Amino acid sequence: MSDQVQHLIDRIRKDAVSAAEQQAGTILAEARARAERIVAEADAKAAATVRAAEQQGKEFAERGERGLQHAARDLLIAVGQAVERIVKQLVTDRAHDALKVEVVEQMLIRLADGFARNGVSEGQIDILISAADREPLVRFVMTELRKRLEQGVDLKVDPRLDRGFRISYAKGAIHHDFTPKAVAEALARFVSPQLADVVMKAALDPRSDARSDARGGGKT
Repeated sequence: MSDQVQHLIDRIRKDAVSAAEQQAGTILAEARARAERIVAEADAKAAATVRAAEQQGKEFAERGERGLQHAARDLLIAVGQAVERIVKQLVTDRAHDALKVEVVEQMLIRLADGFARNGVSEGQIDILISAADREPLVRFVMTELRKRLEQGVDLKVDPRLDRGFRISYAKGAIHHDFTPKAVAEALARFVSPQLADVVMKAALDPRSDARSDARGGGKT
């Protein structure tokens, strides 16, 4: 009887140990699977974070590069405009100084000769001059210019002019402006492409950076 009881106890113990081992194995397997899932999810999140950071860094770098390009473009435009304003002012000043009475007289003679060569003989020629040039130019028109022109010449003072002249004919349908401003604008249009080329070459010249560093003492 005691042997049967012992056998039953041993069997129960064995079954309990076997069940415990099986349950432990199942729990351990589930724990390992869960741990692997957690690690995989963590790796995926880390990889996604790295990719997002790389993308953000790339986008930030691209935005920074575009910002620098826009700033450089704006700077070149500003420099070009500043240089153009300076050149226009210089050209205007030089044109004002150059359009003396003697020069205006020679220009009128050349225009009169051109009218004669091209058969412009119909209709009156109107000339607007400055008040300061009125007296010498009236004498010039009466003595020299009328000799070269078949049609009449009407000389008038325009209070808005301080140098140069405006001339029109064919009842005002054709006119030419030889005031300092008009001459300067014509010259500036001719010079502007060259100015743009000079500014661009200066911007692309690596020596300009070296000169800037030298002036700044090489500080960063």
